[in-house]
Amino acid sequence: MSFSRSATDIGDVADHETLRALLTCLIRELPLPSCPTGWRIPLRHGEVEIRAASGSLTGLPEIAGIFLHRGGQVSAIRSGEALALLLDLIERQRRAEGKVLARRIRFSRERLFGLMAVRMTQPPAEPDFLAAEQALLAHAPHPAAQLLTGMSMPEERMMSADWQGALRLHALSVASDLVEATADDLPARLPGMDIEAGAGRHILPVHPLAWDRARRQPGIASLVETGAIIDLGPTGPGWWVTGTNATLWRHDSPFQITASLPIATASGVHRFGREDMQRQHALTRHVAALAGRVGAMRLIADRHWMALSPPDSSDCELGLILRDNPWRVQSGVFMSVSGLIAPPLPGQPSLLVRVMTGIDAESWFRAFMDCSISPVLRLYDETGIGIAADRHNAVLDLTHGLPTHIDLRGDAEIGLSPGGSPALPDAIRSQAQIDASLTETLLADQVFGMIHRLALDGLLSEGRSLTLLSRHLAGIGERLLGRGGQLAQRWITDTRIPIRRLLPVTAGAPAASIANPLQQLTLNAFAA
Repeated sequence: MSFSRSATDIGDVADHETLRALLTCLIRELPLPSCPTGWRIPLRHGEVEIRAASGSLTGLPEIAGIFLHRGGQVSAIRSGEALALLLDLIERQRRAEGKVLARRIRFSRERLFGLMAVRMTQPPAEPDFLAAEQALLAHAPHPAAQLLTGMSMPEERMMSADWQGALRLHALSVASDLVEATADDLPARLPGMDIEAGAGRHILPVHPLAWDRARRQPGIASLVETGAIIDLGPTGPGWWVTGTNATLWRHDSPFQITASLPIATASGVHRFGREDMQRQHALTRHVAALAGRVGAMRLIADRHWMALSPPDSSDCELGLILRDNPWRVQSGVFMSVSGLIAPPLPGQPSLLVRVMTGIDAESWFRAFMDCSISPVLRLYDETGIGIAADRHNAVLDLTHGLPTHIDLRGDAEIGLSPGGSPALPDAIRSQAQIDASLTETLLADQVFGMIHRLALDGLLSEGRSLTLLSRHLAGIGERLLGRGGQLAQRWITDTRIPIRRLLPVTAGAPAASIANPLQQLTLNAFAA
């Protein structure tokens, strides 16, 4: 049943990958009945049996077969049939919320089918920063991974990472009193935006989708009518759309641009206001000043922001965050963890396989742990600051083959422990909250995700990776005597690990968690 290497029917592949994503969530979040060969899911009449090709502690193993048990008969069924049965079950058991979820999953599957049909006609992209940003299925495990709302199909094809979109910014000439920015010369620092605005005016670059929606609003339309805003049209060179769809990148720009957009994806909404920009700007500048002292990690700062500030609104419909951009072609090879471990297209190797060609897998994984785990826990240990970056917000430097350092993007969640900076009260979190966020994003999402991909690709066995991880964490626990060291020890000894819920639950349901693979490693006595 594995389609990770070859497939002839794109519809089957879309069904299979959607089923895998849904199963991953069901197994993680619900007490799904298991059996020696996999899982058996009760239906209204009968049950579906999912047989696993092998065991796995860090993710869903390859599926060896799917069978329907009904009326004393057992018959093999395809992924699409199993998916339909499970969606029907979700709709019946979870009522209104279940119907919404099922509808989103079906939409995601149809979108995935269309994307695969196009991507499979293209040659594999060179393994670089942009390829990782636009890797198909690069989202974290989600039952509706390809969910996208707020764009028409033509807009999707131009403005989404899934379609490998690229676009030009619009330039607005705006009366100076209607623009807020952290510096007056920001537009001139962007390629193609060093243009004359006119006396008493400023240039404000805007995302074309944000501008299309905003200009229809009465307040903005009035400013255009009076000449307070003049649309200069598409200006400057094209920008590539990256993984979040809201963030744009160019190899020759000192900044990436993140726009507030009226869209929603599996990872959430992409709208932010003035307070959000101010808070993120202050947080990342505060933490970026500290990150260099803890080893092979950089926090990529949201250096500046600029926004339209109309007189009749306290918030901004047209805002841009300017994030430092160290990931330039001439600067080296940088790739997000999400792109590296994204499920490959049928018949193609993953990006991880391609970058590890000719490299010892154990050495690569050790270097990955040195970059991804040690600096974050050391920063937490020494300062009480926890940076919770999921796989998408973690970018590895692979210029020399082995990972040499990791960049954490500015939209990672930052938690300051009590007693932290009084200037950043909104970021204060309890130790328990920071511990849970780091456990979910760093350990469960980044590290276990990497281990799972290494195993699926046949690069390094799961048992060996977990053994190396256990030893790495034990070493951190011995070296660090504060919160970071304590958390490393807990990651070895805790029996359960908290995760974020993606499925609808009834009120009062307990927090979601998964069995700790490191504890299972000990129980199963994997060979070192």
